[in-house]
Amino acid sequence: MQLDIQALYFDMTPGIEGAITRAAEQHMDRFDHAVKKLTVRVYDTNGLRGGVDKGCRIHSDLGRARALVVEAVDEDLYTAISRAFEKAERATSGRLQRQRRPTDRRLRATIRRGLEPMVAQPLG
Repeated sequence: MQLDIQALYFDMTPGIEGAITRAAEQHMDRFDHAVKKLTVRVYDTNGLRGGVDKGCRIHSDLGRARALVVEAVDEDLYTAISRAFEKAERATSGRLQRQRRPTDRRLRATIRRGLEPMVAQPLG
């Protein structure tokens, strides 16, 4: 899986990059089979003025033209990063479960049909 990290409107520090990388690695450990590319953007809209304006946006490319975008905003950037990855985990898990359901239902129906007792057909 590819990981793309960028800071918008401020300079990326090693601490912020490390926090994002650790969270992304945990996300990849769980969803590496499904997520093709993870794009993370952290931003501070007000710059030095402060306030509840630091955010983290995560774009997960699930392949086959499927994508998820989640975002979290907080006064503390590290909290925003953590919350965004929690949202990404829930959203990815939910998307993958919804994706599997129809297949699971068809499989169960096929198995049930296969387990029905066979009626002897007359040869003739």
